Amino acid sequence: MRVKREKERMRRRLSSLLYAYTFLTRLPFPRSWLVRLQSDKDEESRLEWQQSVAFYPVIGLVLGLVLWLWAEVVAGLFPLSLASVLLLVGWVYITGGLHLDGWMDLADGYGSNRSREEMLTIIKDSRVGAMGVLAAVLLLMVKAVVIYEWLRMGETIGFIVVPLVARFAVVIAMWRFPYVREQGMATSLRQGLNGRIIAVSLIFTVAVVLAVHNGIGTGIFLLTLLWGGGFVRAVMGKLGGMTGDTYGALVEWVEVGYLLIYIALFLWW
Repeated sequence: MRVKREKERMRRRLSSLLYAYTFLTRLPFPRSWLVRLQSDKDEESRLEWQQSVAFYPVIGLVLGLVLWLWAEVVAGLFPLSLASVLLLVGWVYITGGLHLDGWMDLADGYGSNRSREEMLTIIKDSRVGAMGVLAAVLLLMVKAVVIYEWLRMGETIGFIVVPLVARFAVVIAMWRFPYVREQGMATSLRQGLNGRIIAVSLIFTVAVVLAVHNGIGTGIFLLTLLWGGGFVRAVMGKLGGMTGDTYGALVEWVEVGYLLIYIALFLWW
């Protein structure tokens, strides 16, 4: 009986992990595995989906490893200017532009200078306006240039930690700050978080950052969290809560922040 319970617990964890994987990435995966591991009971499937948020940092690490390998390939084959663009293209591709979409939607709403309710309506609208397009272009320009500088410094292995820290920031934002609507995808995900999950996620994230960037990683990590915290506070001040799109925008903001902060510390230290 105990063995059966352990197997069921493992199946649920794997199902939650795969929920996170298929939601946050567009990397190839045998769909039959997910179907095999998913529960056929609605209540259990809902719980497995809720618990998937605990694995966001793990998926961030997977994305980082893919980026690192891709960076090694393109940096070895092409001039660094072209390699940086190709790395950025790969970065957007493996996430399906999921977070970039949130960044554009938030820019449309945040830049409209309307009332809170009108901003939330604009953010929820799937259509992209001029502010969203402008924000995406500027973000990608900054990201491409910063990636070029990382490649120029030979810092390809550092790409491992950038998506990881960004997904950890989302976990903290979900846990610490309220969701703007009573019903929504992120509302159910928040219910899958608790102090133990946050502690494990923190230890896991810090361990990887230190393994990649040694002592300087602590400073980069803390400064990046402050960078992300400023973003969340600004969003909370305007909207009064977080949304799915703001979580996606937070990922983009934190990724750029980590890239920029590393360069700043590298130059001044």
